[in-house]
Amino acid sequence: MTQDNDRSGDPAQFSDKALSVLVFAAYHQLASGERVTEVVHHDNAGHSADQQGVDELRAAGLVRFDGRMLYLEPQAQNIVETLIARLRG
Repeated sequence: MTQDNDRSGDPAQFSDKALSVLVFAAYHQLASGERVTEVVHHDNAGHSADQQGVDELRAAGLVRFDGRMLYLEPQAQNIVETLIARLRG
């Protein structure tokens, strides 16, 4: 996949499926109090990241995927921070 360099990092630029992956990371960051740099793709308990969302984030160069884990690139981590900041108002 080619990287889409036109992405500004604004969460509004992404589909709901891609946002669901980033919101999952935000959830874990809020719950743990620590910056999240990776999330599991499928947890064997019925929860998995939407594959279309994963593919979109990969195409944008925001995540790496090794078949099990999604590794958030620094720009994706910044988007997670933006989402959390917007929740806090």
